[in-house]
Parts: sequence; structure tokens; C-alpha cells
Amino acid sequence: MNFGLVEDTGEVWVSTWGSTGKVDIINVTEPDSALSSTPTPKISGTAKIGEKLTAKPGTWDSGVTLTHRWYADGKAITGATKSKYTLKKAQAGKRITVKVTGKKSGYTTVTKASKVTRTVRR
Repeated sequence: MNFGLVEDTGEVWVSTWGSTGKVDIINVTEPDSALSSTPTPKISGTAKIGEKLTAKPGTWDSGVTLTHRWYADGKAITGATKSKYTLKKAQAGKRITVKVTGKKSGYTTVTKASKVTRTVRR
């Protein structure tokens, strides 16, 4: 096995003898960096049918793209992928959470979940 460093790019390469007797070259890149600010989201609003809940994601690192996913008793709510969600009859008697996912090129993607709401009332 041989290995080396490509000075221009900082990539590490590794070569081994493959099963065909030819050299396989594998480029190894640096692992993604960790985001420094990944707060736990909070939910504002009243847990009652017809009421609107809002995900408050907190302040993430600059340049992070956030996505949202709402859950009722741990199961994803179909189509509920915005920062706000209006509670439907199907959520009556359930507890709601929201997961916020932060993505930024070159960084590890992070998903954080809120605490559950009170049980949704009619």
C-alpha cells in the first residue's frame, strides 16, 4: 500500500493492489466540520385543533439552511414541512414535536428535536 498528499488540494490518496492486479486509487477527503451553533428548537402556540404552531429554531451558524418536519406522537405528519403548522382533527389527543435540520456545505448535517407539546385539545 502507498499513500501520499496532494499539496494543491490537501487531499490524501491511497493506492492498493486490487483483485485484478491493477492499482486502485482512493481519494480520502477530510471529514466534514461540525457546526458550532445548533440550538434545540422550541414550539410556540396553543396545542388545540385549528390553532397554528410555530417552530422557533434559534440562531444557527451563518449560511445554514434549515428545514422543518412536524410529528404527532412520534410519527411524521404528511406534508408538514414548513416552520408553521395548523393542527388538524387527526392530531387530537396527540403530542406534537418539530425537528429542525441544519445543512451547510462542508459541515455535518444536524437534526434537533423540540420538546413535545401538551396533548392537543379539541
